[in-house]
Order: sequence, then C-alpha cells, then structure tokens
Amino acid sequence: MQIHEPTVSVSVAMLDRVFRAVLALCISGFLLGPIACSRPEAGDAARFNNLGTSNGAAGNYRAALAQFTKAIDLSPELPEPYFNRAHARFCLDDFVGATADLNMAISLDPKKPYYYLARGDAKERAGDYRRAIGDYNRAIELDGKLTGAYCNRGYAQGSLGNYEEAISDFSNAIDLSPTNDWAYSARAFAKHSVKDYAGAIVDYKHAIELNPRNALANDKLASAETVLRELKTR
Repeated sequence: MQIHEPTVSVSVAMLDRVFRAVLALCISGFLLGPIACSRPEAGDAARFNNLGTSNGAAGNYRAALAQFTKAIDLSPELPEPYFNRAHARFCLDDFVGATADLNMAISLDPKKPYYYLARGDAKERAGDYRRAIGDYNRAIELDGKLTGAYCNRGYAQGSLGNYEEAISDFSNAIDLSPTNDWAYSARAFAKHSVKDYAGAIVDYKHAIELNPRNALANDKLASAETVLRELKTR
C-alpha cells in the first residue's frame, strides 16, 4: 500500500499559517501594548508619550507614532517612547523601523526582557529567524518564565526546519501555560513534521479537549491518524 505522507515539513507558507495563531495567542513582547513613561517628571515628553499610549491602545497607530516621536524629540533618554513607537510601527507592518526603535530602547534599558521579546517578534515578522532566536534567547535569560519567548522561538525554529528544537520550546511553553491549546497544536504540528504521528495525535487531541474550536488541531488530526493507520497496515 502506498502511503501518502503530508508535505507540511517543507512548506514555509504552511508553517506561517499554522504558527501565526500561536504567536497571536502567546505572550508577545507587544501584547502589553504601549506603556506609560517611567518618569512622570519628564513633563511634556511624558504627556506626549501618554497621549500616544492612549491612541495606540485605541488602534490609532499613526497618531500614536507622531506623539511618540514628539516625546522622543523632547527626551531622547527615555526608553518607553522608543518601545511604544516600535509597537506602533509593528502594528503598521514596519518591522525594520520597529527593530530600530527597539535597538534604542534596549540601549537605554538593557534589562527589560520584553524589549528583547518584542525585537525578536519584529525580526521574526521580517523573516530574520536566526536573529529573532538570539533575542528570544536573551529574553529567556532575563526571565525564564516568559511563555511568549518559548512560543515564538519555537515558531522561529520551526520556520528554519529545526523541529526538535521547536518541540522543546513548545513543551516549555506548555509547562508554563498548560491550558494553552495553541501551544499543544504547535507542538503537534512540529511532531507531525518529523513523522512522530502518534505524538502529534496525542497533542492534537489534547488541544481539542482544551478548545473544541481549535482549527489547526481539528484540521490536522485526521491527517495524522490516516498516515499512522496506513503505516500500521504495511
């Protein structure tokens, strides 16, 4: 009997579709949204930063970007307006600009793990997976319980074809957030890609138990079950 195995492991487009939902649900460095100025005494810079924060939270990213730029012009030593402008640029799909602003935020405050997580996200969205992994590594060094860093590093590893590393990262994310059904789906997909169909089926089923509407698990479970069944009948 001829076995028709899925070709997901070679499809970058498929990987992007599969893991994008994971990135949306894991804790991104930008999930915090714009942040208030750490020094209210900064005066007008803090005022413009906080106006931009309000606009950014409301989804008015271009207005927010202009206000964060004013805050930076007035007080270029503050890291928060750079992070916030990076957030606005990220939401406008300007990943290069977001990375540049995060470079500045990190130079001013190099101990904030979510700055590295956010920069990793910007690099990942620009397709620079290897450098994104470097930022996720640093975020994890600073905060080993940062679920999003494991999730997003797993996505980057999977995009490079490093499925075993991706499985390890998604496992760490699951340990930290055991009810994250999308992390189970992502790990299942990575297992599916290395032909661990039995392991993938277990994870797909667990994801569905956690969330019966998990589209990825429902879509891929039957495929994994079919291949495993055919392998057993050879």
